Amino acid sequence: MKRRTASPPAPLRHSETMILPDGRRLDEGDEFTLHGGGRFRFLYEYLADGSVAAFGPVGSPRAKLRAFQPERVRTVHRDKKSR
Repeated sequence: MKRRTASPPAPLRHSETMILPDGRRLDEGDEFTLHGGGRFRFLYEYLADGSVAAFGPVGSPRAKLRAFQPERVRTVHRDKKSR
C-alpha cells in the first residue's frame, strides 16, 4: 500500500488591524481589557468568523493564545505598556 502524504492545513486568513463594532481600532500589539476581566495583547483578527486572537492575560505566567468575540472588548489601552 502506497503511503499517503498529508497536505498541510490551509493558513487561516487574518488581518493585523481590526475595527470594533463601536468604531474603535485595534492594531497589532495594542492591549485591551475584556468584560469579565483580563488584559490581553491583540495579535490579529480571524477573517472567517471575525473573532479577535489575543495573547494574555498580560504579565501572567499562564498567558496563552486565546480568541474572543469583538463585543467583549471593553477598553483599548494605547500606551502599549504592561501593568
